[in-house]
Amino acid sequence: MIPRDAGFRRSSRYSEVVAADTSLGEALQALVPTFKLCALQAMRDVLRMPVVAGPGWVPLPEFSLSVEMGAAVGFTNSGWQCQCLVATESRMHRALRPDLDPEIWVDGLGEAGNTICGLLQSREEFQTAFGSLLQTPPVGLLDGSFRFRDWTVAGPVVASSVGTAYFAFGVRHQRKPDSAQETKTV
Repeated sequence: MIPRDAGFRRSSRYSEVVAADTSLGEALQALVPTFKLCALQAMRDVLRMPVVAGPGWVPLPEFSLSVEMGAAVGFTNSGWQCQCLVATESRMHRALRPDLDPEIWVDGLGEAGNTICGLLQSREEFQTAFGSLLQTPPVGLLDGSFRFRDWTVAGPVVASSVGTAYFAFGVRHQRKPDSAQETKTV
């Protein structure tokens, strides 16, 4: 269970969604070690942050997070739509890199998100579950909220006394267009 003070929230739809489809949650549970490994490696390599995984890395049927500083990277294929979120508290930015403008810090979080996506793509267990995915450019977030309305693996990444970063990976089945809306090329 993710602690309530970690910034993660479950919506009121939690029980409805759990009853609807737990197979995706089970698949994500099997990949939790992979998500942790890739998130930690990216934070260490890209942001040069000494980090360890905090407690509470679990799949949730919905996820929301108040974001002080963050970036989201989307990736997709014909079967899946995914989002990867990397967020930090502003105190982490001030403690680790006070010389950087907040927007540059957020850009670095976007690069960490890109790196996480690339690392996930290189893992056989991830490829088996989701196949190859095309990435989108990162979108920066300052003082806002982020919400996944689908299954998500989320967990904290702790950087000793300077604060906590958060990782989330949301996934859902690609929605197929109605046959009446499909366009055909002749």
